[in-house]
Amino acid sequence: MRYASSIGAGFCTLLLTYPLDLARLRISLDLNPQKSEQNYRTVFKSLGKVIEKEQFRGIYAGFPFTLGSVLAYSGTLVALDSTADQFSDEVGALKTEYTPFLVVPSLVGLAASLICYPLDTVR
Repeated sequence: MRYASSIGAGFCTLLLTYPLDLARLRISLDLNPQKSEQNYRTVFKSLGKVIEKEQFRGIYAGFPFTLGSVLAYSGTLVALDSTADQFSDEVGALKTEYTPFLVVPSLVGLAASLICYPLDTVR
């Protein structure tokens, strides 16, 4: 259940923020030194140009691959979290007052981010 809810939350977040991420990427890659000749100056202008050139589906062109990376990240996060919980329960390791609530989830999140970073870079 936890895995499904994390996928749903990631999907909804991605659905809303993907166009903004696309606009940010287009603005940062518009390297024309003349401000008057830049194609993508603001978020709205960049999204408008994408819709004009590539229609509405151009905004979500890389969405399926990005969604796949969210699925991989969520799966890795849940798998590492359950493994860390089993390890700390069986071995008795990491049994201080704050460790289960602060340190272990931080390390699990860091490890999942590092494992899934290549997928995010490729997109």
